[in-house]
Amino acid sequence: MKKLFFIMSFIIVFGFTALGNATLIDNGGNLIYDTDLNITWYNPVNVARTWDEATSWATGLNVGGVTGWRLPSSMNQDGTGPCEGYNCTGSEMGHLYYTELGNAANPDAANSLISAPFTNLVGYSLWSSTLFDDPPRGVWTFHFGFGSQDAVGLNNVCYTLYVHSGNIGPDGPISTPEPATMLLLGLGLMGLVGVRRKFKK
Repeated sequence: MKKLFFIMSFIIVFGFTALGNATLIDNGGNLIYDTDLNITWYNPVNVARTWDEATSWATGLNVGGVTGWRLPSSMNQDGTGPCEGYNCTGSEMGHLYYTELGNAANPDAANSLISAPFTNLVGYSLWSSTLFDDPPRGVWTFHFGFGSQDAVGLNNVCYTLYVHSGNIGPDGPISTPEPATMLLLGLGLMGLVGVRRKFKK
């Protein structure tokens, strides 16, 4: 019984540790789930497009029956910004580049990109959904070769990543256990062990 209790405790602790450390999960089909921001990145084979083309493509995108995809936001997670230049970690692409993938600001060495588990991520400028000025004179982009966030003109062509809230797999939404649910499950299992031991006495 002690051995069973030890094994169950180990599974619970290990499960929480894995849940806490795993921030990018490869769901297959070029879908990468970010547990930190609770968003799924879709990284298709990249084609350079204008911003209008990229936005239209997002509108028509259907992955595993899931629609509602969008271009990433250049705004900071707290609603401020956008940040301009290097080390802009608050935007969705900045968070991915610096925090999740572990890249550094690298103005002298474009294309030295750390990209795993992404397979189609390119070290060039990628469009965001955030317009520059009102009326718009351009769109904010994030350069995955240099690690910089800047605005470019609407007539430029850039590459794209698409994003969706929640955990999305090739066959649709994936249920992600909440930490509180994991804790309750673990306590319940440990309680059952305790009750069984009491009755055996």
